[in-house]
Amino acid sequence: MRISDQMLKCVGFVSRHTEPLTYGGTAFVVGVGTPDDRRFGCLHLVTARHVAKAIGPDFVIAMNGKDGMPLFVKGREVDWFYHPTEAESVDVAVMPFASTRINEYDLQHIPIDMFVTDERIAAYEIGLGDEIVNIGLFTPFIGRSRLIPIVRTGNIAMMPVDKIPIKQFGDIDAYLAEGRSIGGLSGSPVTCPRKTLPVEAGVLS
Repeated sequence: MRISDQMLKCVGFVSRHTEPLTYGGTAFVVGVGTPDDRRFGCLHLVTARHVAKAIGPDFVIAMNGKDGMPLFVKGREVDWFYHPTEAESVDVAVMPFASTRINEYDLQHIPIDMFVTDERIAAYEIGLGDEIVNIGLFTPFIGRSRLIPIVRTGNIAMMPVDKIPIKQFGDIDAYLAEGRSIGGLSGSPVTCPRKTLPVEAGVLS
């Protein structure tokens, strides 16, 4: 399945703030529209909660700059936010993404309006067997001249109406996907390109 090159620009690589940086997870950019401007609005970085917990408060997220050099978001400036009522069972972490250098980033955000809802599942006929793509970190090789994400594919395998028991998180609301995966993809966005929208909350656990 061929995907748009623009989709590669929504992700960054996550590391503890160490020397040298050792990337171990993925984060991606989400745009939350405002009443005055639905296209741009406020940007946020999203990853898996277990990634945010593993890297701790002193972390770095690397993203490509337009000049080919990576730019770094440093975590000492802001904390991650977790689900307000089910933090232990929702594997998602979010933080605001604001920078005076935002125009220097070579990025493409995912509009929150593209996130799946029951209505969109029905309208786009999303269901079992649909192909999915996740984009993120390939830990053995991040790139030399630029940060280079890897693309992995799979398909939706289960869309239960009941919560699923997960060892680390208890009972959670989730869809299951079969796919080829490796370390580094935790926190990456999951999309359904032929349906043109993400297939769930957007975070690969």
